[in-house]
Amino acid sequence: VIDRDKEDYITAIQIFDAAEFFHLPKKALMNIPRWELKTAVIDGRLELRLSFQVKVKQKPVEKSLILSHTFSKTIPDSELVCEVG
Repeated sequence: VIDRDKEDYITAIQIFDAAEFFHLPKKALMNIPRWELKTAVIDGRLELRLSFQVKVKQKPVEKSLILSHTFSKTIPDSELVCEVG
């Protein structure tokens, strides 16, 4: 799910059933020591890149997601980078 504000800028994303989607135990998603999210909207097309690291049985596991979506409605061009760890 992608949330947008009144001016149509992306304000949040939500991945339902993330443990199932990423094939990880739910407990592993309770502590994510390193993650990076990059989003860009150019000419109405969103590109989202998410990468993160969790520990499963004390071993680091890297996961990533690349999502592309074209909006039917014109939204403003924008770019966002968030990083922890």
